[in-house]
Amino acid sequence: MKRHTRRIQLTGKSSYIVSLPKSWVMLRGLREKDQVVIEERGDILVIKPMRSPETGVRERVAVIEAGVDPESTSRRVIAAYIMGYDKITVKGGINASTRNAVRETVIRKLPGVEIISESDNEITMLALLDHRSIPLNAAAERLVRAASSMLKDACIALREVNAELAREIIREDDSIDRAYFYVIRLINYMAMGFCEIPPEVTLIDLLTYRSMSKLVERVGDHSANIARNVLELSETREEYSKASHICFLAHSIFEKASSAFFSKNPLVVDDLASDISDLKAREKVLLEKASTTLTPREFVALKMILESTRRIAEYSLDIAEIALDLAIGTIIEKS
Repeated sequence: MKRHTRRIQLTGKSSYIVSLPKSWVMLRGLREKDQVVIEERGDILVIKPMRSPETGVRERVAVIEAGVDPESTSRRVIAAYIMGYDKITVKGGINASTRNAVRETVIRKLPGVEIISESDNEITMLALLDHRSIPLNAAAERLVRAASSMLKDACIALREVNAELAREIIREDDSIDRAYFYVIRLINYMAMGFCEIPPEVTLIDLLTYRSMSKLVERVGDHSANIARNVLELSETREEYSKASHICFLAHSIFEKASSAFFSKNPLVVDDLASDISDLKAREKVLLEKASTTLTPREFVALKMILESTRRIAEYSLDIAEIALDLAIGTIIEKS
């Protein structure tokens, strides 16, 4: 990051001015009498070129060399997407495995991306989803709702030992990834100045949305893990019913935590910490009993389910603590 120091100068009787660094102006193709936008964000001023709707933001292009490992190439495509690149081209030795991996990534994980051209040594993708179509707050709420629904279904699948529902939940994990990657792309787009940050969103908010979204994505991963282990269970049992009650408690904790985040409620975190202590105590009692009543295979599956349930509750507490961080100013005494 380059740092420039400027003196504030008074012009006329009431206007203060500072000069812009020449390198910054030239790099952005600005000239005399061009306009810039100045945004006030607390103690910080953000200066950006004013762009007309006709000119818009210059298309950002990423070129990726295909690696030997198809999964590595897919990870690079995802990274380019979430960093706000509009056109992504994979070049080099593209074998059938790499081609299929890239196609699967686009279809299952990257919303608004289409493959626009393919050849023996090149695949080009274009992000067509406008960043203005789903605002940040709405996109984050959609991610939370999807994860909450997935977790609730996982609790039901556990209670009923429902293999068909468990398989549906596992497939649903991709929809969580799609929502998550869109939120992160939008946050990065705003942070890099490629689109307007809504007036109600601060730079601190961008950081907290980033952290919260990752925690929600992990909740989705563990919900899928619960579903995978449900497939290891053969029939309904009292132990699984009790485990589902613990799962529903974790779901309630997640719901309260995510609601606290969006409302910036700092008072929920203490209640959730108490709920998690209760959840852990119930988990311990259940595992002690199940160790003597279940087969080794069933016990391992139940233990994995309860571990994921506990992790979900702990991630939820982290979300509530973010709400506390954001709203601490409303409950502390200021000297």
